[in-house]
Amino acid sequence: MPRYRAETLRSFADEIFRREGVPEENLEMVSGHLVRADLAGMHSHGLLRIPQYVELMRSGTIDGIAFYNIDPNGPFRIVRDNGSVVTVDGSYNFGQVTACKAVDLAAARAEEHGVASVACRRTAHIGRVGEFVQMAAERDMVAMIFANVGRIAAPYGGAERKIGSNPFSVGIPTGGEFPFVLDYATCSAAEGKIRDRQLAGETVPRGWIIDADGRDTETPRDLYEGGAILPFGGDQGHKGYALALMVEMLGAMLTGTGFPGYGGYRFATSGVVITVYDISRFTDVETFKAGVDQIIRGVKSSRLRRGFEEILIPGEPEFLSTRRSSAEGVDLSDGVVRKLEEVAGSLGIRADEYLNEDSSG
Repeated sequence: MPRYRAETLRSFADEIFRREGVPEENLEMVSGHLVRADLAGMHSHGLLRIPQYVELMRSGTIDGIAFYNIDPNGPFRIVRDNGSVVTVDGSYNFGQVTACKAVDLAAARAEEHGVASVACRRTAHIGRVGEFVQMAAERDMVAMIFANVGRIAAPYGGAERKIGSNPFSVGIPTGGEFPFVLDYATCSAAEGKIRDRQLAGETVPRGWIIDADGRDTETPRDLYEGGAILPFGGDQGHKGYALALMVEMLGAMLTGTGFPGYGGYRFATSGVVITVYDISRFTDVETFKAGVDQIIRGVKSSRLRRGFEEILIPGEPEFLSTRRSSAEGVDLSDGVVRKLEEVAGSLGIRADEYLNEDSSG
């Protein structure tokens, strides 16, 4: 699989978005976010998303299915302000732009009040939610995000789409090289992972998705032909389903976005709730981080089971991937590269000037 320098991919993504009318000041929040996701090994939220975002800007569709129009100039507006609790309207700008500004706002209000929550409505796909809690953790704050998204997952025991993949994330500062970052969808796999497998011509593990008739399948295409993603947990899938439903209720209703299939819901837009805790209001920050580090050392000191070489904590795989990919280059599947070439060609950009042997790591 070809590998590409992160700086080259960033320049490529910037040029695509620039020609689609994305303001210069937002490029770091959008294309920078996508490249960092690929660096972290989260290809489901990396440059693979560019063709979808461009299609949403142009027609409000993904693969020809109506969703919403991304407005790259949509304003970030506060619509309810109660000090430590704020509701904002993202105006269908890029979700990454709304989320970045919401984290900044929540952190500022947490400094003032100790704890603050920002609920975001009319928010486009926000990408890798772990990046946003990490932003707060790097400021010595704890952050938590709930995000409900459009229907693509089946409830436990169900055979059709009724809930979203509904990611949630928690970021906690440590005294080490990287923060604790819990970040995952409440279904068996993020939709982008399945799309990435499809573009690469690969199958998915049994238990990830069902087809339109509710049957287990390993063919990614079946998801996009009326299938659904299953809750995480396998035969314990009721646990993933319960978490998904919790995130759905909080993300949908606290933001005023609404629930799938009911009045007031705008299909596939994200309802995002970001809560930030100022650790200094609870305890001494350095004492907190020292305690967290002690917990981590204790966990990592465990005797290993057969077949395991190391115990990792949430956020560590992404940290290690970023360090490795920064040195060796980012791997992109041929299928993703072909889609990027198509988008670039439609904008008069020569993809080979960016995606060539000279740009590989």
